[in-house]
Amino acid sequence: KAGDHTWRYRLWRHLRSCLGEDGFAFVGPREALYDAEADAAVSYAYPDGDFPPHARRHLAGWGEGWQ
Repeated sequence: KAGDHTWRYRLWRHLRSCLGEDGFAFVGPREALYDAEADAAVSYAYPDGDFPPHARRHLAGWGEGWQ
């Protein structure tokens, strides 16, 4: 959620240290984080400014389940 270091951030740091910047890619149509105050995925408040937009991509949806 907004303001947290997400698992994608931690995975990005690990992969970057092992494979370099161009050795992997995150994919997905979304970049937003869940904002508890808005009760929706509308935040881009990632706590680390070095976390690049191309690594923020995902398909996760807060509260969504598999069907």
